[in-house]
Amino acid sequence: PPQVMLTPDSCGEEDPLAASLKKSGASHTAVLLACFLDQQASRSSFWKPYFAALPRSLAHLPLLTPVSQVDQLLQGSPTLVDIHHKRNEIDKIYDYLDNNVGIVDSISRDSFMKAWGAVESHAHSQGDGEPVMIPLVDMVNHNEPPSLKLKKQGNNTVAVATRKIEAGEEVAMSYAGGTQAVQQIFRQFGFVDRSLRVRLKIPLRLTPDDIHYEEKKVLFPPYLVRTKAMFDDAEKYTEEKSAEDLFRIRTFPSHRILWCSPEGLVNASSLKIMKPSMEDALKFLRFVTISDMEDVGQLCDASTPPECRAKDEEHEKRALERLALELEFQMKAFATTIAQDDALLAKGDPWAPYIEIRRMEKRCMHHFVQLARGEEFELPAADPEADISAWLGLGVLL
Repeated sequence: PPQVMLTPDSCGEEDPLAASLKKSGASHTAVLLACFLDQQASRSSFWKPYFAALPRSLAHLPLLTPVSQVDQLLQGSPTLVDIHHKRNEIDKIYDYLDNNVGIVDSISRDSFMKAWGAVESHAHSQGDGEPVMIPLVDMVNHNEPPSLKLKKQGNNTVAVATRKIEAGEEVAMSYAGGTQAVQQIFRQFGFVDRSLRVRLKIPLRLTPDDIHYEEKKVLFPPYLVRTKAMFDDAEKYTEEKSAEDLFRIRTFPSHRILWCSPEGLVNASSLKIMKPSMEDALKFLRFVTISDMEDVGQLCDASTPPECRAKDEEHEKRALERLALELEFQMKAFATTIAQDDALLAKGDPWAPYIEIRRMEKRCMHHFVQLARGEEFELPAADPEADISAWLGLGVLL
């Protein structure tokens, strides 16, 4: 029943944190966090026994691991970008509350981040996207496929078996909601589910070296064109930048999502997962590799930037090779190779979940490169003598 569920509506209008966040249009999770903090601060709270039963430490969550360590462990990983985005989002909520309500004297930024980790890692969806914290239910572990799901029934939330559950069998829920990637579950809950797909958010690029760069760059979103132009016009600013920095500033990105099968490996269903997202990436790269601007009107749509079909086989080959080159560029940002990650995992590195995530991403990128070039799927052979001494030292230190 609703009386034993902590939801974004559990706090009344008298709670200044929740009221301020609702007024600002903040996310449901942020409002739930405000209710959590309000109830946690109350000595007579109905929820006091529940709060006492929550884990004392959530150090396994990436959000609560020291930033410098996460940066080193996930260097080059798209997951690292997601973690930083989430940290920035939480910091902005904290700053908003401090500016409008004044919370810095009652809760530190670090404690606020820890509370967010507790809420986000213990809340479930009732099927409508709104998070809810339910004692006992949040003790149910994750598994795919699940044997239990939550659904709303009037004002109540009901736990329903999705299949026959044998006597003595542990019940399990899906924290993924059927759509999340392995990295999203890792970011939110701190563990790796090897049955989930790998998701790569990759910034594909139009660079100053591309043919018809000047004509093509104006076909990006106007706000991006204006921002890039401002940097170009600021002569003093550009004089202080290196050639590499200027190249990056003048590069126009278009982020695309690539999907791979679980663990970034190849199996019978891999191509069904990979090809649709690869086609989405190629729509942009065909625009980048168009050699005659007159073809843009014939081959491309009116989106910004345009998405295009191939003019001929040669054009498609250029787009495919560009995809391979872009992914190889992304892979160079990682601090380790797949073989080095294999060696670290074989030795039982204490930071195994982070290593598994970045290895999955590299495997996924590697297979997209092979697919783009029409090569046979294979992984680089593991090197038992791979130099991992620096990483082993890091693991012992941490």
